[in-house]
Amino acid sequence: MSEKINILPVKQFNSEIISAFFIITLVAFLISANFYAGFFLPLFVLVMAASFAVSLFFPRAGIYAVVFLTFIFERFFTLQPVIFGRNEYKLYPLDVILAAVVAGAIIQLALKKTTFRFEKPDYFLGAFSALSAAIFFTGVFAFQSSFELSFSSFKHYAFYPLLYFVFVVLFQKKEDLAALFRFAFAGALGILFFLGYGILNGEGLWTEFTPLSTEGSRLLAFTHAFYVSLVFLGFIAYLILEKTKTHFWHFALLALWAVGIIGSMMRHLWIGLFAALIVFCALLPRTSKKRLIFLFKRYAFFFAALAVIVFYFLALFPNSDFADFYSSIQNVVFQRAGSFSGMENDESFSWRGAVWKEGIREWLRSPLFGIGLGKSVYIEIGKYKDFVEVRNFHNSLLVILIQMGLVAFGLFAAFVWTILKKARSVQNKNWMDYALFSAAVFYLAVFLFQPYLETNLLAIFFWMILGALRAQRPKSQSQP
Repeated sequence: MSEKINILPVKQFNSEIISAFFIITLVAFLISANFYAGFFLPLFVLVMAASFAVSLFFPRAGIYAVVFLTFIFERFFTLQPVIFGRNEYKLYPLDVILAAVVAGAIIQLALKKTTFRFEKPDYFLGAFSALSAAIFFTGVFAFQSSFELSFSSFKHYAFYPLLYFVFVVLFQKKEDLAALFRFAFAGALGILFFLGYGILNGEGLWTEFTPLSTEGSRLLAFTHAFYVSLVFLGFIAYLILEKTKTHFWHFALLALWAVGIIGSMMRHLWIGLFAALIVFCALLPRTSKKRLIFLFKRYAFFFAALAVIVFYFLALFPNSDFADFYSSIQNVVFQRAGSFSGMENDESFSWRGAVWKEGIREWLRSPLFGIGLGKSVYIEIGKYKDFVEVRNFHNSLLVILIQMGLVAFGLFAAFVWTILKKARSVQNKNWMDYALFSAAVFYLAVFLFQPYLETNLLAIFFWMILGALRAQRPKSQSQP
């Protein structure tokens, strides 16, 4: 029997939870002040110094805060530069807290409050990051690439992967991982505010950063829909495998999140979720599959009842604003879904095809070690002519191959494979084991469509998930 781990809020807060609330409150105040009054350097220094200090002494609290703040504020937390005079310096609040977390994990290792022993996937990831460093320094000192672009890519392949090791060191207990999921769950609940805004406004907040290639608008920003997708998978795993009593609010919550994911109009999220759910269902033990069927029937009944209410309202008020809104959303969703059958006419698909083709042509000139970090490729599609940065190719796996070649790609693939193989072989899996495995599959699917590993607000959760999978072990082997 696997140990039962509850994700519902606890009544008692330990020092790490309180510290996480403290960091969240400070940084939320900083971000709000930036919205209303603009960037103020003394306030930034004060808030980040305090957040750094707390995260250094309570590194798990720093992780809890990072997850919640990224879920809610996304780029305004992860990509807010330091402004000094007329210059911008890419020292982000996310990086400050993560630096403290890494240092805190090292201190805990030095004080022997936790342990770490290298295993096969750790060597693969270490070699991958070391190779990225070698390619970075070679390109910069040979003046073959832009330092700023090269360093940005290097940071994503060497600094953010440290989160994997942080999780191996700090999240060896499932109780700590469950606490982290509570913060992610709270963040996903907060995202419902953004969904409500999108429904009332006809267009979601911060959706302008990812414009549609077809007509229509998004009800929820792409990043928020992505975060919700991760929690969606985890909550389904919890309801099925924890065998907790289901309530109406469970299905209402899943339905609202599903509306947000669909309303984001991000087709690759639909594909990724479908792939992850298929794998999740295939891995479930037979007894849990019965539970899945039971929940699916109740979920289908909930949606059917909701559909009846909506159509009844439309029949009573066919010319209402709600009817017009529903019709416009329905048309956009059908258009986005129907675009799969006409990819050659879709602007985003055709752009990807041309960019990937040209990128592979460049990679063939140096297949083993790639063309280097921070490079751009000239693209010509009809009247469209531009130099496109390789890191923006909207395919993270292909970006690794083109920039760093077969050797780096092989190391990355070996790293992921050994982690998933180990996770698959764990006996007496908990719901979190299934949730993490499904989230990893989800990531591998969506990697093919957006620059996930090249964008910090998307990449950090991949390293967290892989680190959590590596850290989890049977209770008898857990660290005290």
